[in-house]
This record gives sequence, C-alpha cells and structure tokens, in this order.
Amino acid sequence: MASRVRETIVDCMREAQSSGADDEDRCQALQTLATITNISPQNRNLVAQIDGAVASLIDLSKSAASPQNVQTLALSVLFNLLLNPNLKQSLAQKDTIFHLTSLIDSPESAKLAASYLCSLAMLDKNKAFIFK
Repeated sequence: MASRVRETIVDCMREAQSSGADDEDRCQALQTLATITNISPQNRNLVAQIDGAVASLIDLSKSAASPQNVQTLALSVLFNLLLNPNLKQSLAQKDTIFHLTSLIDSPESAKLAASYLCSLAMLDKNKAFIFK
C-alpha cells in the first residue's frame, strides 16, 4: 500500500510541476496531494522525502504565473506537511516566510499563510526567522 501511495505522490508532483499541464490538471494533482497529506504523518513524510518536492511546492505557492487556486492548493499541501514536527525546520526558509507575510493581505490565502506562520513559530528555532 505504501508503494502505491508513494507512486501516486510522485505522479501528482510530476503533474503539478509540469509546464505542459493545464491549470485544471495541476489543481487536481495538488488537491490529491492535499488530501493525501492531510490523512497521515507517513504520507507527509513521503512527500517530503521526494527529491525537490518541497521546493517545487514552495515555488508553486509563490509563482505569479500560477493561478490563485494553484498557489492556494500548493500552500495547503505545505501547511499539511507542517503537521509533522520533524518537517517544521526544513519548511522555515527565510524567503518563504517573507512570501507568506505578503499573502496575509490576499483574501484567498490569508488563513493558510497565517496558519503556516503560526505553525512554524511553535518551533523555537524558527522564531528568530519569523519575529525579526
């Protein structure tokens, strides 16, 4: 079962990253990832272990070329990854934190961005980045 979940995650990441995919396919892939990562800590770890997955999700959440729904779904997956305490430090990148603070003004992403920042702040090592 774990191999099938990993295969689904890899396929969804490939689709989400694909420059040839239309927005609907990207949204579907990201929605599947959001659902998978919401289900279990093991699934969140599987996503984080895929080479380049976290960086790609961060890029999708930041990309001005991505439609708002793609950005929001990528942010949802990242937020789900934060539910695993072992992933908080790796998701606390300075440029990502700056990007998240800019999203707080966006009605579509404000709740997710604020929740992401609060979740990061729960780890003492991240407070220095957030509260500078």
